[in-house]
Amino acid sequence: MNSIQKKELISLPNDSEEDGTLIPQKQQIPDVSAAEYNPVNNLTIHPDRNNIAVSPKIHNKWWSIRIIYFTMFLFAISFSMVITNVFPYLRTLNRDVDKGFYGWVISAFSIGQFFSAPLFGWWFNHRPAREVFVLALITSMLSNILYAYGHVFSPQVAIYIILLTRLIIGFAFGSASVMRAYIASATTESERTSALANLNATRSVGFFIGPVIGFAFQPISYPGYTIPYINLRFNMYTCPAYFCSIFTFINLISFIWFKEFSVFKKKKSYKRKVTEETPLINQKSESDTSGKPPFDKIAIIVCILQILFFSAVWCSFETLTTPYSMDEFAWTNQQAIFYNNIVFAISGILSLGIIIAVKYLVKYFQERSLHVTALIFLAIAIYICIPWPGELPYVKSEVLRVNNSLVSNTTEVVGCDYERQAWCLYVPKLREFQFWLSPILFSIAFPMSGILLMTIFSKILGPHPPGLYMGVFTSAGALARIVGPASFSHLYMYTGPQVTFATIVGVVVLSVLLYLIFYHRMVPYTHRYPAYKPN
Repeated sequence: MNSIQKKELISLPNDSEEDGTLIPQKQQIPDVSAAEYNPVNNLTIHPDRNNIAVSPKIHNKWWSIRIIYFTMFLFAISFSMVITNVFPYLRTLNRDVDKGFYGWVISAFSIGQFFSAPLFGWWFNHRPAREVFVLALITSMLSNILYAYGHVFSPQVAIYIILLTRLIIGFAFGSASVMRAYIASATTESERTSALANLNATRSVGFFIGPVIGFAFQPISYPGYTIPYINLRFNMYTCPAYFCSIFTFINLISFIWFKEFSVFKKKKSYKRKVTEETPLINQKSESDTSGKPPFDKIAIIVCILQILFFSAVWCSFETLTTPYSMDEFAWTNQQAIFYNNIVFAISGILSLGIIIAVKYLVKYFQERSLHVTALIFLAIAIYICIPWPGELPYVKSEVLRVNNSLVSNTTEVVGCDYERQAWCLYVPKLREFQFWLSPILFSIAFPMSGILLMTIFSKILGPHPPGLYMGVFTSAGALARIVGPASFSHLYMYTGPQVTFATIVGVVVLSVLLYLIFYHRMVPYTHRYPAYKPN
C-alpha cells in the first residue's frame, strides 16, 4: 500500500474493529476525475475484508461500458433491421402466410427474451458478466445465419424456421437486462443517470438506424445473387442478416478487452472491484441488506407496468406499419420496404435530436413530468394512424396482380385482401400524410420515454443489487411484446385499423392515468433517504 492510500484509510483499534470495516477519513477520497490524479497499479485489499477491493483503472471501466453500449446498439439493429422486411420475406417463402402468423413471428423475439432476461440477471449476480455476453453473441450470430438460409427449406417448414430464429435472437437479447444491471453496478449514483441514458440512447438509435441500414440493401432485389456450392443467397431479405452476423462477430472479439467492475458483491469466490470514488462505509452483501432502507416497491411496480404498456404500444406500432401500408396503398413487397425504411430513417434522425434534447431538459424539468409529456406525444402519434372518412383502400379485386420487373418478372398480389379482411370493403383509406406524420411524432415519444423510464427505475432502486430487478424489468417489457404484436395483429386482421389503433390509444391513456395517480412516488431513492445521497 503506498503512502497516498495509507492516508485515505484508517483502521480502528482492535477493540472497535470487530468486522474489519475500513473507515475512510472525511473528504479524503480522491477525485478520480481530476487530471492530476495518478492511479496505482495494485489493488488495495484489507486483510480482514477481502471482498472489498479498490481499482484505480477508471479508464478501463469506461472502456468496458462503451463495449456494452456497442453491444446494445448491435442487438437493437438486429431486431429493427429486419422488422420491415420480415412480412415480405415470409410471403416470399410461403405465399399463404397470413398476418396472424406474422404477429407470432414478431412476438417470438420477446418470448425468448421473457425467459432469458431473469435467468441472465440471476447469472450476472453470481458469475462474471462476460459469460452472459459471449453466450448471447454466439447464439445471435448463428441465428442470423439460419434466418438467411430460410430458402433451403420447404415453404411449410421455412416459415417456422424464421419463427425459430426470431425466438433464438430474442433469447440472446435477454442479455439487455445484464447490460443495464452491469452499468448500474459499475457506476456511482452520480454517474448512473448519464450512463443509463446513454445505454437507452444507443438502443433507441439502433432501433431507428436498423431500417436505414436495411434500406442500403434495396438495390439487391429478390432473388439476388447465389453462390451455388453452398446455396448462399444475397438479396434484400438476407443481406441484413449477414450484416448483423459480421458485426456480431466483431462485437464478440471486442470482449477480449472487457474488464468487469462492480460495486456489489457477487459470490464469495468472486471478488468485486470497487473504484476509488466508491465509499467504503458499511458495505453490505446482497444477502445482508439490513443496513439499506428498502426501495419503494409500489413505485417499482408502477414502473414495471409502464414498461408493459410502453413496450406493447411500441412493438405493435412497428409490427403493423409494414402490412398496414401494403393494405392501404397497394404497395409491392419492395415498395413497402423502400418507403417504410425512409420513414424510419427520418425517425432515426429525429430521435438523435430528441436524445440530445432530453439530456438538457432534465436540467430544467423533472424526469417524471417529461415522461408524462412523452406519453401524450405517443397517444397523438397512434391516434393519427386512425383513418378518416373518405375513399376506400385498393382491394385485391381491383388490382389483382401486377408484374414486378424488379423481382425477376414474377407476379405478386397487392392491395387489401378482402377475402381474409372483410373490413377492406368499408373502412376508409389512410391518407398519405398520416402515414408520414405518425412515425415522426412517434420518434419524439419513443426515445424520450425509453430513456426517462429506465432512469427513473434505476433511481428508485437506489443502491440495491440490480441484476435480478433489471431482469424482471426487461421480462415485463418482453411480455408486453409477446402479447402486443400477436393480439393487435389478429385484432387488425378481423376488425381493421380503426378499432385496432383506437384500442392502442386507450392503452396509452390508461398508462398516463396510472402514472399520474402515483406521480408523487416517482422520486429517486436519495429523495426518500437523504442520508444515502452520495458525496
